[in-house]
Amino acid sequence: MTDCPHIPPVDGKRGDRIMAKRILMPGILLLACTVGFSNQWHDEADRFWNEGQKLKKDLKYREAIQFLRRAVAAEMKNENPRADELIAQFNELGILYGMTGSFESSLHYHQMTLKAAEKYGREDDEVMALINIGRVSTNLGRHREAIDIYGRALERSRKYGFGDKEVRVLNDMAGALRAMNDFEGALARYTEALDAAKKAGGAVLEAAIISNIGTLYFFRGDFETALKEYGRALDIDKSRGDDMALSIGMNNMGSVYTAIGKYGEALNYFEKSLEIDTRLKNGINIASRLNRIGDIYFRVGDGASAIAHFNRSLEINNRINNRINVAVLNASIGRVYESMGRFEDSIDYYIKALALNRELEKETYVAERLSDIGLLYEMRGRHGEAADYFARALERGIGTGGKEKTAANLSNLGRVMTALKRYDVALDYFRQSLEIYRETKDSISIADDLKNCGIVHYHRKEWDLAIDSLLRARGSIEGTPRTIDPVRDEVEGEIYRWLVAAYVMSQRHEMAFEANERFCINRMYSPVHTWKPAGPDPAAGYDRLKDRLGASGAAVVYSNISWDDPQVVCIRREGSSGHVLDKAATVKTIYNHFGREIERFMGEKKTDIIFTVGQKSRSDHYYIEFEKIINYYRYLASKKYIGSDEKDALRRIGKALYDLLLGTIGPAIKGKTELIIQPDGVLSPCHLKP
Repeated sequence: MTDCPHIPPVDGKRGDRIMAKRILMPGILLLACTVGFSNQWHDEADRFWNEGQKLKKDLKYREAIQFLRRAVAAEMKNENPRADELIAQFNELGILYGMTGSFESSLHYHQMTLKAAEKYGREDDEVMALINIGRVSTNLGRHREAIDIYGRALERSRKYGFGDKEVRVLNDMAGALRAMNDFEGALARYTEALDAAKKAGGAVLEAAIISNIGTLYFFRGDFETALKEYGRALDIDKSRGDDMALSIGMNNMGSVYTAIGKYGEALNYFEKSLEIDTRLKNGINIASRLNRIGDIYFRVGDGASAIAHFNRSLEINNRINNRINVAVLNASIGRVYESMGRFEDSIDYYIKALALNRELEKETYVAERLSDIGLLYEMRGRHGEAADYFARALERGIGTGGKEKTAANLSNLGRVMTALKRYDVALDYFRQSLEIYRETKDSISIADDLKNCGIVHYHRKEWDLAIDSLLRARGSIEGTPRTIDPVRDEVEGEIYRWLVAAYVMSQRHEMAFEANERFCINRMYSPVHTWKPAGPDPAAGYDRLKDRLGASGAAVVYSNISWDDPQVVCIRREGSSGHVLDKAATVKTIYNHFGREIERFMGEKKTDIIFTVGQKSRSDHYYIEFEKIINYYRYLASKKYIGSDEKDALRRIGKALYDLLLGTIGPAIKGKTELIIQPDGVLSPCHLKP
């Protein structure tokens, strides 16, 4: 459009009339032209908008975004764009970019929505734009910025009398405070939001807030209260017949049951949620539920089903161009392949996830994927390469991944330095990670790294320092609530195993026995998270046991049988002794003679025998072979009819196992007529003959 030339005024009436005619005619032409183009651009914008909405409905978000951008361009070509349409276009682009994980682009368009709403005096849209900006800022981890934005939205909601918006703002502000670990502040805001929702009579908002209060308790580890709040929200949603809200509520219930290890119940809720989302054709939620179900199958050891569900979720996320979720799912598939021992496949998927996160400039996720690859190399015993990836993860994660992830990478580096026998460097890394964990009050991680320090001292044969670190680790872990938490159980188990070993090596056999006894009691009751010992310690004390044994009895306690160098403690009235067993030599001897027969037997029985997993803090080489030997020995001993070759194998393997397990304590048990044997791991039960 060109500017009209300036025409100076002409004196006299005739001149005025002539001027009027000159101005009038072009004005009519210009007006007709403008109306024509205006209608054309409005029609174009509407056409692009409608096409974009169709594509959105078909989950083709990438293509929908392109049409909506064209709609904005067409609308902006008007000299006077339609305010409501332009605001709707900006807002829809912000939402779609958010749905695909492109949060910076989402933030840009929500800011454009805000500017347009302020320009055209659309107060309702103005507040909603501020809410959306706060939500995207929260997704970007900019929680302080989000709180400030929500403050502006709250002020304007109250100013304009938007009660429903006020409830939304308070709810979202609470979510940002929760993300900042300000649980008390978050609960106060949720309570304020709930009161406002009740006054406004908004059952939808009320149910959503109650559900979010449940999520707050979930992140605090109070799973019982979380279930109670989720149940209240579900009751409201059921009474309203709100299927979408029901799906979210069932998903939340499934998340709690996952956290407490009730995977069957979790799977039931996730599948119900998926059924609703499938009926509603909600692609984003379908992808999310498939991911959750895949995670459950991974946790119960069904790798094939886990991969199948992750791949279905991956397909949907690829279709809607959510590259953040695509990266996460690639990492999840990598973890499954890692658990299945398919390390090359695992590396491939981790690298795919790493490449995507680099493209997205997601430094936090880049650091996580580098750490995943480091863990994989550590598992394979390639500690030099693991150290390189952990160091890169630490460098990329500082300042972006949060204190917890920095501490985790420091701990990872300490662990591989221990494996590389660089003990001073390892201790330095553990001290740095412990400083952060103490600051964040993470008792389980404190216990884990105190245990790691104890392991370093153990390898250096500094028994007193090892025991001191391990006892402090035990104090930290026992100071945490006993919930159904596999991570807590794993850390506690490793603490006790190393503590027993350190006591044996330092010739404190009675302490080794009592520590092992307490460990057994804890394992017995670990599934019952509300259990607390009533009265005195239920573990049998060393002195009490000696009194019960009498002159003719002895107790034999095995510990750490999965290690290449397990321990045995023998308790008698006369005293006690402890020994380290050379399991590696026994395994080699048996495999030299019967390895082919054992592997053939295991090939036939591979579907019904499950091996224990080695400890994260150990690099034992013979634990699987030893379990194979025990399983083969049991098989031979249980046969009703046995051939001469198998009979010879049974005798010779039994003799080798007898020498391993009882040979070292032979002098101590000589003349004893009663033996009380406490086995460990695969030895329970196992009948041996000399």
